[in-house]
Amino acid sequence: METNDSTLEQLRSEFEADPQNLNKAIQLAQLYCDLGWYNEAIDFFRELAEKNPESYLLILEYGNTYYKKKDFKGAIEQFTRLTELRSDRIEGWNNLGIVQLQTGDLEAAKESINKVLDLEPDNAGALINMGNYFHSKGEFDTAITYFERAVESRMDFPDAWFNLGNALLSVNEYERARVAFEKALKYNPEFASAMKNIGYICEKNGELDSAESWYSQAILINKADSALRINLGNVYLHQKKFDDARRCYLKAVRLAPNETGGWMGLRHLSIVKGDLTTFMRATLAILPRLSDQSLAQSIEIFYELNQLSKADDLLMQADRLGRSGNELDLQRLLIYHRKGIHQGKVAQILKNLISLEQKSESVKKGLARFFLESGDFDQAIHYINQVSGLDSAGFGILWRALLAKKETEKASESIQNYIKDNPDSFDCWFMLARIEAEKGNNLRAEKFLVRALENGFTNLEELNTVPELKSIFESLASRDNLVEG
Repeated sequence: METNDSTLEQLRSEFEADPQNLNKAIQLAQLYCDLGWYNEAIDFFRELAEKNPESYLLILEYGNTYYKKKDFKGAIEQFTRLTELRSDRIEGWNNLGIVQLQTGDLEAAKESINKVLDLEPDNAGALINMGNYFHSKGEFDTAITYFERAVESRMDFPDAWFNLGNALLSVNEYERARVAFEKALKYNPEFASAMKNIGYICEKNGELDSAESWYSQAILINKADSALRINLGNVYLHQKKFDDARRCYLKAVRLAPNETGGWMGLRHLSIVKGDLTTFMRATLAILPRLSDQSLAQSIEIFYELNQLSKADDLLMQADRLGRSGNELDLQRLLIYHRKGIHQGKVAQILKNLISLEQKSESVKKGLARFFLESGDFDQAIHYINQVSGLDSAGFGILWRALLAKKETEKASESIQNYIKDNPDSFDCWFMLARIEAEKGNNLRAEKFLVRALENGFTNLEELNTVPELKSIFESLASRDNLVEG
């Protein structure tokens, strides 16, 4: 700070002593910009530009200051002025193209970048910018071609290698992308974004230890990147290092409390751990910023876990915020019907959802659940069979509908097939316990019920609807009390 103060005083003194010295004036304005005094710098540049309208360097730095301030309109005005002043120089066209890319004026950007390439066909910066143009258009193969030309033109250009890696990621060329990011690091060993992307590739390939290492290295360089904390937290979550994952997500929240990423990580972690209180707290923290679909999914999670009061609380928040959409209407249908309220709305929502020509997977599954709970088991099976890639909750709907129709063998076969790949599914063990109890096989029913309880089954309301299971559960509870006594 003392160095900046002394430099500032020196430049001010030199300018006051020789106000016609344009180079000293530009240096003073640049220092204002470096100090973050953008308004002072722009006012000074404006005054200088009025007196020196033909100075190329002055107009260039004037535009750069607008760009650093993120005043893109002002930057475009000055860079356009620069191209009019000297159309045979690349700086104005290049900077104008960069700003036009950032503001989404893609075709104007392409025209500006082509002006640079007309003047210098092998200009690496312009080749990168043209690659960025095609990447923004979703034309990834063409983007890759331009980025490859950029690295051929200048092999030691880390940004060119980095952008090439990003384009290769867009077409799922993970190994080629990794090589490109490694090249970027060769020429810039502290390129945190390149480390981050190598970590992402490792994570996608299931190389979790390597992903953890790359993300951790990137964090040492860029401690303020909340997304890095989220990525590392996701790796820890897959490794079942839940405490480490929680620390990463909390750090992400502290770094960027108004962004959803860290909160979403905490939500995911809490569901994996069965911590519904934290899930609810994290959901409420970002509720206004959740999409209608994500909000509906949050309500669905509580509903499927038989946490009706929490599901109802979230639905009331959705109503208060004026949220709408088919997925949220589906949750209204289920909750209103379960509570026996708003029957008119229930009928209208049901009619609307059934009449949808294109139903989402969640709507199909929700309609199946509604008909299961309404006792229309044929309709429940009809809708659940339309769902592609059933999750555990979807299978649960199918099994219950089949058992209600006395199609026990079909239900049992489906459960046995599912449990082979999901031996910790408490719902599978509960359904098997129910089947054995209804057959009178109490010892097998008790064995399966214990497995269900050990794996997290808590829906005593459903358990109590099966008299045989209720009796077995009460016997288990009695024995536990005797042991405790």
